[in-house]
Amino acid sequence: MNTLISLSLRGDGTRRLEEHVAEALQSLRTHSEIHAAFRSHPNLYSVTPEEIFGKISRGRSNRLIESGFLSDNELVGDALFGRGKTLEIALPLAILMAALDLYPPVPSSALPPAEILTENEDFLALSKPSDLASAPLHSDEPDSAVHRALLSSPRMPVLRANPLEPGLVHRLDTGTSGVLLFVKSPEAFARISGVWNSGKVKKEYRAITESTGSLKLGRVELWLGHDAKSKRRMRAVVDPRDQKAIRGEPTRSVSEIKSIRELDGGRRFEIQVTIETGVHHQIRATLAHFGAPILGDSVYNNRTAKTLSGVPENRLWLHAYRLILPADLSATAGKSLEIVAPLPPSWLTG
Repeated sequence: MNTLISLSLRGDGTRRLEEHVAEALQSLRTHSEIHAAFRSHPNLYSVTPEEIFGKISRGRSNRLIESGFLSDNELVGDALFGRGKTLEIALPLAILMAALDLYPPVPSSALPPAEILTENEDFLALSKPSDLASAPLHSDEPDSAVHRALLSSPRMPVLRANPLEPGLVHRLDTGTSGVLLFVKSPEAFARISGVWNSGKVKKEYRAITESTGSLKLGRVELWLGHDAKSKRRMRAVVDPRDQKAIRGEPTRSVSEIKSIRELDGGRRFEIQVTIETGVHHQIRATLAHFGAPILGDSVYNNRTAKTLSGVPENRLWLHAYRLILPADLSATAGKSLEIVAPLPPSWLTG
């Protein structure tokens, strides 16, 4: 990725600088040298420059402008890029992509090793600790579950045209611990993505709450949407009035409450729940909707500061305990693949 990229920008007096930058970056999708660089990269081989540079937003262009790599910083901030004004960009491809947050994570050998639960020619599953992000938000971030997985399997493919998430099949919230699954090839991803939310993949979680509210055993189907008053929360849409309280359209979620077990003489409860779908914050929002918010959940449990007294670790008490892949996805013909992440040593058990 040491290919030197040189771009010349010339203002026309009618567009902002980021529009010119976006247009110049989009032109990179046809460069033969960039195609060759992608093919030889351990992760980018699975995508094309068209997928990465074909749609460069103004916001992403601004990341390059704000990075300081442009040859004339005095022009940054102009309302319009004046007619006849020029700028030069000359950077190695890897640095250019990193400035745009489009370069895959580069793990350091100094990182803690991933706790590998299972690995075969198609899949790698690790046990993600609580408070570790599943994937980085920026190319220069030093650690995430993706970084640690790449230490073990450096050739995982870029999926969904997102270079920051090589191999990552799904995400766990940063505070959630447990099974996190990666694929080692685009072909394996095509197979599993076709059934991930079909009910064929079994996903079991454990959560600890202080109340069971109106929660009952059995199947739970909810429509969840992004709360109009919060960038972080999801909320259930159960009647037409709730539609006004969300942004956009709600998404159907399907969960099943498998067991409710008392802890500490009924002061706390361990909830075993499986999910069929994979909606953002599905378990957290579902339990909160029924009056059983997860212990340590600062988004859905406003009693966090009080309830955390007396527990051994300040964390979100949600753990992805078990993942079962159907037989037709398993490397062993005719057998399903069961992956279990043991409960953390600090987990409340009695």
